Amino acid sequence: MNFADVLVGSLVFTIASGSSLDLTARMGRSLIEQRQDKEQMERMDLELVAAERALRQVAMEAPFSDAVCADPTGTLHTALSSASPGAPLPPGLERRVELAGERQVRLILRGGGEALDRQRIYTPAAYGLCPAQAQAPTAPGGLP
Repeated sequence: MNFADVLVGSLVFTIASGSSLDLTARMGRSLIEQRQDKEQMERMDLELVAAERALRQVAMEAPFSDAVCADPTGTLHTALSSASPGAPLPPGLERRVELAGERQVRLILRGGGEALDRQRIYTPAAYGLCPAQAQAPTAPGGLP
């Protein structure tokens, strides 16, 4: 075996080793990103459970009180804004509450990518808040 054969063999070995290390590093980064995405999705689920719990608490405490019936959508907005499972949001996770319509409140949770977005729309009628106001007004003659 001459010196040229040794150099060519070591060059092929070096290239193969570098490619293998690069593939291993990419796979490791991918696994870390998947784990972070899973943790964000679990946190979003906790946020949604906390929101449901807060809205049910409001509905149980005073479903027909004057303050709730005066502005049921505002009551939902306030309850959702203050609902949280306790710990602050991790980096990369955004939580927003906004009015989605006349009687709708939207909770938006955004993660690192579009696949990690969660939205829920809540209405006062779904929680039994002032059901008399939730009915559609009727025109004379009984037609809506």
